[in-house]
Amino acid sequence: NRNYESSFEAPFVHHALFWLKEKNNMENYTIMLSFLKKFKEIKGVKFLHVGAPSVSEIDYEARATDFTYTFSYLALFDSKKDKEDYLKHPLHTQFFRDVKEQVSKVIIYDSLNIID
Repeated sequence: NRNYESSFEAPFVHHALFWLKEKNNMENYTIMLSFLKKFKEIKGVKFLHVGAPSVSEIDYEARATDFTYTFSYLALFDSKKDKEDYLKHPLHTQFFRDVKEQVSKVIIYDSLNIID
């Protein structure tokens, strides 16, 4: 039984979807996965989730699900500034340099909390 934080509230959410050029190239897949998981070591990252596509058994949801990506990357931050600092971190800049040729597409969804 895993213990998860009771609250995943975070004012800033950074969600990126990555498509590898060669989805079945296990060397590139492993390198990319290793980098994404290391990002939890960067100061300011409150929570990190690295995942792969999952398609629902419920037909109407399955039809609306994009399962073409290789990796889903979700990181939570206390502020937009923390996310911007994370992007400047040497590990992140190395990631960008080392994997950009293996990636065919990236979509980023960043969002701020809507305050009641």
